[in-house]
Amino acid sequence: MIKNRSIKFLAAIMALICVIVPCLTSCLPTDLGEDMEEVKEHTLDFLREIKKGDYEEAAKYLHPERPADLQRYFENIEEDRGIDFQSGITVKGYGSMGSNTYFGESDVTESYINLYLEVSGKELHVYVVVMDNPQGYGICEFEIY
Repeated sequence: MIKNRSIKFLAAIMALICVIVPCLTSCLPTDLGEDMEEVKEHTLDFLREIKKGDYEEAAKYLHPERPADLQRYFENIEEDRGIDFQSGITVKGYGSMGSNTYFGESDVTESYINLYLEVSGKELHVYVVVMDNPQGYGICEFEIY
């Protein structure tokens, strides 16, 4: 009798999982291709401006709600790490990428990308978040670690 209940309970749980998992995964973005290519290109254009030392032009790639003193930020990194962004920035690879659309606010999307860069012979890991919302489109987080 107990085995029969356990089997029925497990069968009910498995059936529930078979219904819930597809529902949850259907909420996730399924085609990141085009959006992620745009995020990658936006980030690479930003880095091209940093390499040129044109911080004013690079600031145009930031999200309007997240302005930053880019010259100070990158000069501090150069000093701390003993590197020079103007000597060249090489993208060695990409790590995880993804995109989230916020429920209830379908007009707000955050996409993220991890980059592996080489600058002055040193490897840098970079985490970038690009936000798209009614206020604009652009980089809202750029963290070198």
